[in-house]
Amino acid sequence: MRARIILVFLLSTLIYLALASTIVWTIVIIANLIFVWKPLQEFRKTRASILERIEEKEKGRDTQFM
Repeated sequence: MRARIILVFLLSTLIYLALASTIVWTIVIIANLIFVWKPLQEFRKTRASILERIEEKEKGRDTQFM
């Protein structure tokens, strides 16, 4: 009888642990999306536009000296 009570307690504890783990992983994934992925995409867009402007300036300088 005692072993059954302990096993039921451990089983219910594992269920709570699985639920808590799922909730934590969901929060981490959402936070990663908000705080890392979206700003990284914006950074890539602005960096690409800045690099395009620099390349245009460099092409203008190259033609002046030739």
